[in-house]
Amino acid sequence: MEQRLIDNWYLPETVKPALLFKRLTRKFGLVHEPEVRRQITYCDSFDWRIFANGYLLTCIGTAWRLHDLHTGEVIIQESGPTVNKGCFAKAFQSGELRQLLTDLLEMRCVSPVASGVVTVQECRLVNKDEKTVVRLFLEQHQMADAGDPRWAVRLEPVRGYLRELAAVRSVLKKYDPVSRPLACLDLEQGSASLGRTPGDYSSKFILHLDPDQTACSAVGVIYKQLLEAMNVNIPGILADLDSEFLHDFRVAVRRTRSGLSLIKEVLPPAVVEKYKEDFAYLGQVTGPTRDLDVYLLYEDEYKARLPESLQGGLHSFFENLAALRIREQRTLVRELKGARVKGILSSWATYFDSGDEQTAKFADVPVIDIAKKIIYRRYKRVLKDGLAINEQTPDQEIHRLRIQGKKLRYAIEFFGSLFSEQDVATAIKRLKKLQNYLGDFNDLSVQQDVLRNHLQGVRPGSRKNLELGAALGALMSNLHREQVKARGDFASIFGKFSSAHNIALFEKLFTCKKESR
Repeated sequence: MEQRLIDNWYLPETVKPALLFKRLTRKFGLVHEPEVRRQITYCDSFDWRIFANGYLLTCIGTAWRLHDLHTGEVIIQESGPTVNKGCFAKAFQSGELRQLLTDLLEMRCVSPVASGVVTVQECRLVNKDEKTVVRLFLEQHQMADAGDPRWAVRLEPVRGYLRELAAVRSVLKKYDPVSRPLACLDLEQGSASLGRTPGDYSSKFILHLDPDQTACSAVGVIYKQLLEAMNVNIPGILADLDSEFLHDFRVAVRRTRSGLSLIKEVLPPAVVEKYKEDFAYLGQVTGPTRDLDVYLLYEDEYKARLPESLQGGLHSFFENLAALRIREQRTLVRELKGARVKGILSSWATYFDSGDEQTAKFADVPVIDIAKKIIYRRYKRVLKDGLAINEQTPDQEIHRLRIQGKKLRYAIEFFGSLFSEQDVATAIKRLKKLQNYLGDFNDLSVQQDVLRNHLQGVRPGSRKNLELGAALGALMSNLHREQVKARGDFASIFGKFSSAHNIALFEKLFTCKKESR
């Protein structure tokens, strides 16, 4: 089967289309078609999930195209919603594009990340017999607020005329054009005008520390990156685009609070105490909306747990949650726009830029020494608490172990760049398996409490409330059975984490010489 080739070329600024056409008329006849002007929008999630998976998503009106990032080729073309501030995968009609976006985006929406106008004129290159041998599309790309337009040429071959296609390529190569997908260059230029770069944000916590760096300097790097994550997510929270803006904000707050507790005597005690209180407040004011976000995301899962005859009873439950979330979101917006939250974030940034002369006991100690002590101490605590759990241990102890595991995970993420990348990745992978179990177990318990509290407030009498009560009761029973089963899995799950092989890995990575003797 003959391979279908598509060539994309950007012309240098010094080369105008008239000069190109003049050269081509020496070998071909040219038939120009009318120009077509179109507004194009590039979309992605805030954390670039589409780009990160090797795709570009464009929209012209209600026509959506998914492009291969590396070739620019259109992989999927389907109609969909009109682009607005945020489109979720479920807004697209059933089809290949919706399924792919569902898998890539999960709970995130896509929003415009670049836009512009593309003017296209098709030019058919014909031979002496007036037969079309190459299709040339001259495109003028003008991205919004991005300076002068760029000229591009896209070549599409005609079956049986590859020699002519090669001749056109040889003409283009004389002008030293850039052979890259048009869509990719547009995205780069258009997003730059908005102060962004494709791939410039990820919810993953990635930083690089120097082992010889002082502990005080290192924590400054850590806290500044976490503060940046908070600040960049605030506009998305205020616009209420999707639930992940608030989630990422809260994770950055939680990591900061953990850092202030875990990394002791590196910052002055008065500073630590002040910001422990401040960041606890940020966790408090953002909690109610986030909790409701989580339960609203459970809707499909909850319904799937019930027989079809009971699923309708959950409708009013989620209606009530959605109404409550609207109220909590308004409260959250007022808080984030208020003086106290702005003051906390501003003063935290100012502290690290001020060169505070106050010091602490371990401020000038090499960060590698502090890191090993913190991580290994946390690991031993998780190991001790986990090994103490048996069949008679109250569920609350498992919940406490979850908190300890989270602190260990944060400590490794803070300082992971100081150690073997491969070994750290293995350690995190093994810890993550335990964390996933503990998180799921805790969720099952908390969900039952929420449903129980809601059920207690349901007044009997109406058919609607009877159906709601039946649905909530059945759902609680389902969750309880799963929790009981999960409880029986604890020994097996923790046994893998506490294996001799895993203990040896953590000791190799994180014990100091004195401790390893």
